[in-house]
Amino acid sequence: MSAILESTVLVIDTGPNKSQLAQKMHTSRTVVNRLLDEKDAGVTITTLVKAGRALGMTWTLQAGEDNGSPRAA
Repeated sequence: MSAILESTVLVIDTGPNKSQLAQKMHTSRTVVNRLLDEKDAGVTITTLVKAGRALGMTWTLQAGEDNGSPRAA
């Protein structure tokens, strides 16, 4: 599981439930379920930012050089 998902899951485990998080994000519980599904590669940066804001987190996006990994594409 990625570090982003791990911290999101940790906050959800100790914070609001999925329905409450969805309400704070102004979205559906289905979107929250997709966010927490480590097999779903379709989570957008917008969704991550909304989740972070709903959980009181801030995000910093940092671009770097392509290190040749398949995920860098």
